[in-house]
Amino acid sequence: MRKHRLQSGCLFGFLLAFGIAALPAGAQTSGVNEWTWIGGSNTAFEGNLNMPEAWGTLGVFAPGNIPGAHEYTSSWTDKNGDFWLFGGEGKDSQGELGTLNDLWRFSPSSNQWAWMGGTSTLTCGVGMYGYECLVVPVFGTMDTPASSNTPGGRQNGANWVDSSGNLWLFGGSSTTPDGGSLDLNGIWEFHPSVASLPSVATPIFSLATGNYTTVQTLTISNGMTNASFHYTTDGTAPTSGSPVYSGPITISSTETVQAIGTASGYPNSALTSATYTFKADTPTFSSPSGTYNYALSVAIWEAMPGLPFTTRPTVPHQLQVRPFTKATAKGSRFHPRRRSRRLP
Repeated sequence: MRKHRLQSGCLFGFLLAFGIAALPAGAQTSGVNEWTWIGGSNTAFEGNLNMPEAWGTLGVFAPGNIPGAHEYTSSWTDKNGDFWLFGGEGKDSQGELGTLNDLWRFSPSSNQWAWMGGTSTLTCGVGMYGYECLVVPVFGTMDTPASSNTPGGRQNGANWVDSSGNLWLFGGSSTTPDGGSLDLNGIWEFHPSVASLPSVATPIFSLATGNYTTVQTLTISNGMTNASFHYTTDGTAPTSGSPVYSGPITISSTETVQAIGTASGYPNSALTSATYTFKADTPTFSSPSGTYNYALSVAIWEAMPGLPFTTRPTVPHQLQVRPFTKATAKGSRFHPRRRSRRLP
């Protein structure tokens, strides 16, 4: 079983490093080769990390907030210079000692802490190694952020900040429900603000811009399981109030389709736009133009009114033509004698 007892000097040094309370910003100025005590308690508590904490309201900076004593934590400095602290071993809001998953943020500009995530209460019980307290992880769906996701309590995880300011956590160790120790290999990403989140992936249309003569089916996707798409077909730019894509769209006439992707907590995607143009097919004659000296039966294939030609079965028209004479020409090369009925 892991030791929870710290020597006074060790704990005192830890509290000076991480137990920061609210003081005027000017108090942070140090002379050359000099330390300045910024905050935290100046009293060491013997054993079991008995330094009191003040959780405050989730996500709210306040002068009285402080994470209490922690050891074996993970920590980051974000793009704004704020300090982040995660997990380790310490006491929860009920005074129970165990492996934590609490996330804290310290703002040097205000000298205040904010509790940003994780649970303030551990789950405790008697295991084969005695009475133990821990936080069970909630993995959720891979690659999909959710407010309910949590890495669970852990110690000594590897940590870094990426170029977008996101916090990353890998591995570490945790306490099992029976009181044992478990080494982890999970990798987690935390977005400290909407600004650090990437935009929703741009919508992908299954149908390319172009000219069409048959009815087409358009589908929209972007690979994100938590994304929704808002679209228009009248050429106007879509917004979050535009119709929501719920299934394949039938394209049967000339129109411009535009779409954006949205997802909770993410900036909207870039716009995707495509124009689909339909053209009526030119009627086709079964016989070429020319001068004939015999009766001719001509079939004409034409588009039905109002819809593209090839979206309907073609219907031939039989046209009987007599030989050309002055009596029948009347200014035209051919004089139709009659038009037969439509054939099936």
